[in-house]
Amino acid sequence: MAYSPRLVRARGVPLSSLHSNLTPLRSWDGGVVLPPAPLPILPIEPSVAPLPDEWAGHGPLFGSVGEVLEQVQPEDPLQVWRPAVLAATAERFVRGFSGTPFFAVKCNPAPMILRALFAAGVQQFDVASVEEVRTVAAACPGAAMIFMHPVKSIEAIRVSSHDFGVRVFSLDDPRELKKILAHVPSGANLTLVVRLAVPNDSAKLKLDKKFGASPAMAVRLLRMIAAAGQRAGLSFHVGSQCGSPDAYGTALRLCAKVVAKAGVALDVLNVGGGFPAAYDPTVPVLEEYFAAIDSLRRGLPELRHAKLWAEPGRALVAAAGSVLARVELRKGHSLYLNDGVYGGLNEAGPQIGVVHPVTIWRNGKVVQAATVNFKCYGPTCDSLDVLPGPYALPASVRAGDWLEFGMAGAYGQCLRSGFNGFGGGAVVLVGGG
Repeated sequence: MAYSPRLVRARGVPLSSLHSNLTPLRSWDGGVVLPPAPLPILPIEPSVAPLPDEWAGHGPLFGSVGEVLEQVQPEDPLQVWRPAVLAATAERFVRGFSGTPFFAVKCNPAPMILRALFAAGVQQFDVASVEEVRTVAAACPGAAMIFMHPVKSIEAIRVSSHDFGVRVFSLDDPRELKKILAHVPSGANLTLVVRLAVPNDSAKLKLDKKFGASPAMAVRLLRMIAAAGQRAGLSFHVGSQCGSPDAYGTALRLCAKVVAKAGVALDVLNVGGGFPAAYDPTVPVLEEYFAAIDSLRRGLPELRHAKLWAEPGRALVAAAGSVLARVELRKGHSLYLNDGVYGGLNEAGPQIGVVHPVTIWRNGKVVQAATVNFKCYGPTCDSLDVLPGPYALPASVRAGDWLEFGMAGAYGQCLRSGFNGFGGGAVVLVGGG
């Protein structure tokens, strides 16, 4: 979202007035918001060089979060993006992973993020709906897309294959295979990827109950794909925020057994998502995951010749985004904020329990002092709107302080609901700290 007057106020002045050029604003979903009536222009002089082209229209680029707070003086929560961090993270994944990464669009479908990833070398996308297909096609014309949702509507198959040329689809059931074959263009050359259920024991969020074929069913599906004259692939998902590189080894060994029993040449091996964001220092670095996958795959003859794909999501975008939320009230060791689980901090809620690193800002400067543990509450009336933490924060934290929740570039912005009338989440770009 660009600076929308509906979502962000700067001491009563719409943040959109920071732009001297009041042409139509681009919203978060790529739509157009008509500009407000002319308003006084706040004196903004960002201290960083001009934005790269892929971020154009979403500036200005501030030198620091402190500069944002001092010059904008927001009243609503903000989504902070650091373009340089996003580019570096994407380049690291492209450089370290020996196959092809397809960004999991569900993680953050904002067109500016898709364009920035494309510019940084991640030029392929994992989509799961027709709307995601359209979003990618509009943001990154010509980008490769794979449709990795195992259960698709007939309309989704038709539109994605006929109108957008998608030729790679996932499935975990014979009826889905028949549906795909019946509704793609006649004579289409497809790659059909069987999703295999694998253990999710090391994941923060387990994804092995809803989708995934048993080994016996996967064998059957691979043979059916080969009999239909189409290229066969195999995929899996070790669960979101996977905490152990060994989980990929377990899944790869299971894949090798399935392929050996099926007796089918494997065109694609898709190791899925699960690559973690470094929310805390105990999370293994990405290079450990890359090394584990490469080492084991090379030792498995059933897999070593297949094209290697992955579907990273949070590993690409989490580090570049943060959420700024203001403390509205302190009650002992409980802080009441203007953002929460129905806003940009969904994953910090009790269902997933991510504990984001937090920085306290006061008067444009970071507060550093002895810490105590706090629990945080979001702004809605719902008791589920809680961020359990615990968050080790300076004991002096008080109403009016701003909490910057780091590592928040994944999922939060696209899950904002506006529930209970609480909005926010307009984007500001920062080049420094």
